[in-house]
Amino acid sequence: MRIWRICKTYSNHGCDDVFSFDWDLLMASRCLRCLALLSMVLMGPALADDDGARYTRFAGFQLGSGTLADVEQQLGSANVVSGDAGEYTASICYRTARGYVTFLSGEMGGGSDLLGFTVSRTAARPPCAKWPARMPAPQLALGRLRLGMSIGTFSHAVHAPIQWLEKNEAMVDFDSQRKMTPDEISRQAPDVQAMMKSGEAQDFFDVSTALTATFEHGQLTALTVWKIESD
Repeated sequence: MRIWRICKTYSNHGCDDVFSFDWDLLMASRCLRCLALLSMVLMGPALADDDGARYTRFAGFQLGSGTLADVEQQLGSANVVSGDAGEYTASICYRTARGYVTFLSGEMGGGSDLLGFTVSRTAARPPCAKWPARMPAPQLALGRLRLGMSIGTFSHAVHAPIQWLEKNEAMVDFDSQRKMTPDEISRQAPDVQAMMKSGEAQDFFDVSTALTATFEHGQLTALTVWKIESD
C-alpha cells in the first residue's frame, strides 16, 4: 500500500492541511469518480474564487452594462412585459430557430438596466419578436452550459455546488466583490467618501450571480442567470 499525502495549505509553521489517499487503490480501481473527487479537493481554493462571470455574457451583451433599450436598439423593437410589483421584472423576448432568448431587468435595475438572461426551448413569456435576420442567431448557451445537455453533464460543467429547488430545477449561486471605480466613489456623499478612505465604509460592491437551470426528461430546457450588485 502506498499512501500519498498532498499539502493543500502552508503557513510559517509548515503544512497546515494535508490530503491523503491510497495511490494503489486509486490506480487499481480506475475510478473516474475518485479522480474527479481528487481534482475537486486540489482545486478547492480556485472554486472559492469563482465569480460566475462566464455566465453573464450572451450574444455580445453583458449583464450590469447597458439597458433593455440598448438591446432593442441592436435587435429591434420588442414588447416589454412587466411583472407584479412584489417581484417586479421587466423583460423583452426574441425567438430564434433554436429557441427563445429573454433579456431581463428588475426592481434593482429600475426596470430598465440589463440584469438577467433566459435561454429556453419554449417562450418564457410570449409574445416574442423575431431575432433579426441581419444578425447571426446565437447558440442557446451560457458559458459551457447548453440547452439539451443532461443533468450529469450540467453538474460536471458548472463545477460548483448545486442546490436542487425542485426535482427538475437546480440553482447555483456565485458571490464575489467588485471594487468601485473612482467615478462611482465620487458620486457618494462626502461623509461616505471620507469613511471609505478611513476604512469605516466599504469601497466595493457585493456581487451575486444566480444561475437557475430547468430540466425536462433529464435534459436542460431553460437557463436563467441574474447578476445583482449591492453596496
